[in-house]
Amino acid sequence: MKLKSLLIEAGGKEPGKLEIKGLTYDKALSYLIHRVNVSDEKWEKFLKKFKKNFELLKVLVEPGYTERKDMPVVSSSQVEKLQQCLEQGKLDIINHKTKKYHKSFPHGLSEEQAKEWLKYGLKDGSLKDDIVKTNISKKTAKSLIPIQGQIYFDTAINKIIDRGISKIKKYINDGTYLIISKDNYIMDGHHRWTAAILFDPSITINCLVVDIPKEKLIELLLAYGEAIGNERNL
Repeated sequence: MKLKSLLIEAGGKEPGKLEIKGLTYDKALSYLIHRVNVSDEKWEKFLKKFKKNFELLKVLVEPGYTERKDMPVVSSSQVEKLQQCLEQGKLDIINHKTKKYHKSFPHGLSEEQAKEWLKYGLKDGSLKDDIVKTNISKKTAKSLIPIQGQIYFDTAINKIIDRGISKIKKYINDGTYLIISKDNYIMDGHHRWTAAILFDPSITINCLVVDIPKEKLIELLLAYGEAIGNERNL
């Protein structure tokens, strides 16, 4: 399925202030009620489920282990190009002699070296070995697994506040995509996923599923982001 558009944040932004690991429910609630009109009927309904959803979020984020600075950065305007590169086998992902993933992908490439790597999959002796399947699937928020350990409550809840409680469901359902690995780990979109869990853990999100396991995909996407000139998260 062709990817028409993705609303994915660019990297390099400042981290939030309230990291979910270590954050108490009372502190999260205090932050929220100082930001919204709690007498509004829609927010009143949200708050009735907030404790249950927050406690589930605390459990779900526990396995996350990477730092923000070690996560891939791919902006909305670059994701469709990434998908094309993967499906056309442009990136050198598989060693065509051993038929296995490369032990590592190059980092720090720029200019001509970067341009060469971004198309080397078509010049490495095999035209088909680096082709990667991708697909767009709707998955429930609670079925996805965060790989990032540093996730911030204020960054996530502000996505709901800024869009408005009446519009966030449509945004989560149809207005954004997450990038995930074949084994259901989130590669990009942890704060949008967090907003979804806080709103409704059973809500479905469009996901670009890349047929590569998490450990290799995160390394590949880090190399890709650097090669196209993206800065890491702060």
